Amino acid sequence: MARNCDDCSATADCHPPDWPKDGKAFERDKMTGTLRVNRRLHQARLKLSTSSFRFFIFPLFVSIPAFFLTLFGISGTSVGALNFLADGNLSRAGVLAGSPKPIRSDEWNVATPLLVHQAHSGFAQNAVTGLGVHNLSIIYDIPTWGWPTFFRPWDVPPLFLGLTQGFAARWWLMLLIAILGVYCLLLELTKRIDIAALFSLGLCLSPFFMWWYEGFTFGPIGMGSLAAFFFLRLLRSRRQLSKIVLVAATAWASVGFVLVLYPPFQVPVGLAIVCIAVAEIFARWKFKNLTLRTLLTSTLWVAVPTGLLLLIFLVQYKTAIHAISSTIYPGNRRLLGGRTSIEQLASAPFGLVFSRHGFTELTGTNQSEISSFLLLGPFALLQLFRTGLRRWDDRTRYLLVGASVATVLLGAWYFVGLPSPLAKLLLLDRVPPERGLIGVGLAGFLLMALFCSGRLQPDASVQASAQLDKRRSLELSRQIAWGAFACAVLAFGFYVWGGEQIQLSQVALGLGSGKVVLYSLFAAIVIGLLSARRVVSGGILLVIFGLVVSGTVNPLYRGLGVLESSPLLTEIHSLSAQGPSGRNDVWVNFGGPDLNAPLVSAGVPTLNGSQLYPDRSFWSQFPNSKDYEIAWNRYANTYFAVGEPGSAASVKLLQQDLIMVTLDVCSPEASRLKLGYFISPQPLVRSCLIAQKTVKYQGHNVYFYSRVEK
Repeated sequence: MARNCDDCSATADCHPPDWPKDGKAFERDKMTGTLRVNRRLHQARLKLSTSSFRFFIFPLFVSIPAFFLTLFGISGTSVGALNFLADGNLSRAGVLAGSPKPIRSDEWNVATPLLVHQAHSGFAQNAVTGLGVHNLSIIYDIPTWGWPTFFRPWDVPPLFLGLTQGFAARWWLMLLIAILGVYCLLLELTKRIDIAALFSLGLCLSPFFMWWYEGFTFGPIGMGSLAAFFFLRLLRSRRQLSKIVLVAATAWASVGFVLVLYPPFQVPVGLAIVCIAVAEIFARWKFKNLTLRTLLTSTLWVAVPTGLLLLIFLVQYKTAIHAISSTIYPGNRRLLGGRTSIEQLASAPFGLVFSRHGFTELTGTNQSEISSFLLLGPFALLQLFRTGLRRWDDRTRYLLVGASVATVLLGAWYFVGLPSPLAKLLLLDRVPPERGLIGVGLAGFLLMALFCSGRLQPDASVQASAQLDKRRSLELSRQIAWGAFACAVLAFGFYVWGGEQIQLSQVALGLGSGKVVLYSLFAAIVIGLLSARRVVSGGILLVIFGLVVSGTVNPLYRGLGVLESSPLLTEIHSLSAQGPSGRNDVWVNFGGPDLNAPLVSAGVPTLNGSQLYPDRSFWSQFPNSKDYEIAWNRYANTYFAVGEPGSAASVKLLQQDLIMVTLDVCSPEASRLKLGYFISPQPLVRSCLIAQKTVKYQGHNVYFYSRVEK
């Protein structure tokens, strides 16, 4: 037995009982040559290993870079794509690394211009933009001074920090909320910092998140994980003050999860988190670590403030909520599962190739739509099948069952679909299967993390001698090792096959067989190591995998480019400052999205941009609007074309989320819509128009006109 000594003559059997048997535990005396305990180092390490500060090392590690990037106004926006649409060249102005991605139009053409619009209009709740008046307090990613914004923490910084730093802070906070939410949940479930840190970072650096870099993507993951974490902590809290704080935190995170208001991502994420949280709660109750009374009272304490806040939200914004839920697209959309593509399922290892190609170079490929996760769930299930649930300690067994149920349900919805009654019960009929992949990815990562953290035992049901028990442990280790090798081989074969399918359908990518094999091998090694429960090596490679395949999706971009300052914005503000012609002050752009985004960001009333939901009072101004309700009763981007003199206004649905409005600028409809200013890439000649100025923008002429009543 090792002796507890401060100064002894040599050897590994002389060490404090709580000190690891390594050479760093000792230092050699220069005079006698004997070894003695390095007490200062020992005390420092012992203090760190028992201090709560160690839990905050990883949050500080990921927060400090975000702080400095915010300080210098650096984000990952792709607003440089506006130059590409104008003249075919991606702007290098403001780009520090990488290149803007034109396909990320949900960001640079919708969310970011609206945020800049809000900065100019004082973050008001109502905005005249995109065919009518819209209440922005219920729309994801749009900060206002309405109280719902404070339940979406990534939208708070623009209210206080100014446009440049506020936008950058919001950009990085979206990612941080997701990373730290998953980190906290895994820390609570596994009690291991290494697993929590590596898996949370690896998950949030997945290609799916990088291509869908928005608040409605990161929000459900972050706020849902935080809500589960706070509630699980509440169930084991003993101090009254801690309970009050945790009740408030759980209610805040739960309301924030709901107010994301994007069911295609909320439903699968919520299903995965709820399955695992319920398994943890059941395990605590089963093994007498939780009483039914504590569970019911804690649930009631959280349900009251959460329900009250959501009820206030529903009553206060019932008109806009009804308009959204009553839309043809997406409100009334109901879906069947399955029918997904091999390109999406197998695309994760080839993300680096996707990120280096613009959408004009591909044949029908949308990198966002086919982005994916590294598949961990199926291989964790395979290892669980080989080991059997009885080999795991009691608590881990329940957690693995909960994660497995989530993985199987979401995987079934993604691959083949579920019976209609079950899909309706789980709300999955509101989730496009390709969007449901977010739940498949989350459940798979959580399942693999729990597999790596659980305590295995040779056979919990059989009493055995120490020697037999040791032999069975060795056999179990070999079983896991061979299973991990099988997982690696299967993963390699799957991704090679998937890569070849992508290569055949997307020749313009230039993927090539060599790259397919190389990237598939990388993915197989990561999956093999994690399946072998090699947490550190596998986890580090998982993070590196995310950085390699998706780290270049979003550029490092300083400022907001042409949305912040341009000759176009200067002229818009100049004309608006002169005052409207009569009561007409609404702007319309007859150009494409490269002019839409700057016009929306200028903060002036405009019909361009996105119709976030239909404003029926706006559409009632059009004659016979009921006849083409199928075209306008939806979420859609809006574009305008100049109608012939005397022609009636018409609305055409170009695709399910794109509306084209053709309008005679001198018509009675134009007067009813209060149109006063027009922007066009082509000269306009109409009796009611007065030419104002021609501005050179992105190498092309842009013509400005004001309108007068005839």
